[in-house]
Amino acid sequence: MGGPTQMQSHANSACSGRKSEAALLVVESFIAPGDDPGMAKFLDRTMMLISGGKERTAEEFWELYDRAGFDLIRIVPTITEVSIGEGVER
Repeated sequence: MGGPTQMQSHANSACSGRKSEAALLVVESFIAPGDDPGMAKFLDRTMMLISGGKERTAEEFWELYDRAGFDLIRIVPTITEVSIGEGVER
């Protein structure tokens, strides 16, 4: 996923003309705090080595949503390695 400007641009395009509040959902592997191993941490290292990219922590997603003009209202865990970040435009 790109930075806050790209995120805001895509979200605004998708939400334009909508009269009701729209939600921004991001399906992502959130890096858990601490030193325990996990798939998101493995993916983070792999992405850094191959493409220079990275996975983000929940805190980094809160900041990303904030800078893009959205409020991240919750992160919903799933039974898989990914979670769903749900945000609303301010």
